[in-house]
Amino acid sequence: MTQLGDAVLGVVNLESYSSSLGFLGYFERVGRYANGMAEKAVACLLDVFDFGCGEWTLISSLHANLDEVGSFGDQLADAADLNTVNELCAIKVLRGFSYRARFGTDYESYSYVEAVSTAQLEFIEVPVDELPGEVLQRLLVARMLVYGLRGHLFLVSKQKGLVFYPHDDTGFGVIMFGNAPNRDAALEFLTNAGSLAGFRFALAD
Repeated sequence: MTQLGDAVLGVVNLESYSSSLGFLGYFERVGRYANGMAEKAVACLLDVFDFGCGEWTLISSLHANLDEVGSFGDQLADAADLNTVNELCAIKVLRGFSYRARFGTDYESYSYVEAVSTAQLEFIEVPVDELPGEVLQRLLVARMLVYGLRGHLFLVSKQKGLVFYPHDDTGFGVIMFGNAPNRDAALEFLTNAGSLAGFRFALAD
């Protein structure tokens, strides 16, 4: 990990993001998921911040358990998930492997649990402005929707002192770090996102 990665992982609680030092708040969908909500949440983030300016870094251990991807049970969704995972793996912003082949099937054993924990700590760091086209958008949407993805994904700006993470409830959380985080920019984003139809936001206590 780079100095930036070490700084981020030093403040983010990987067991519970909302328990992290510097946790500011989050926004999420209200009620059941409706088509397009993940895309709406991601568009809100990408419209507010300039991810092509060179100050953002993707820090990710996100990977696909290929034993699960495509097995959610909805034929159309499963086909779309497989296509998304294959494309993201091909450009190396997502890893894909079979848990069964790599870790075995003794799911309650110490060795299995440790192997899974280790896989979820295998982070990559990629400057966001080096990602091609709509890859960031697809990766963030996939993190919210694709069954079988594991690990962590953070978007980090050292200049702003902000960490954004997508989550399962269709939205983003925000963690601040460093000496002078841009709290006002993060608060404005959460407020705007929470005003979207079908979403709400909450701040840390």
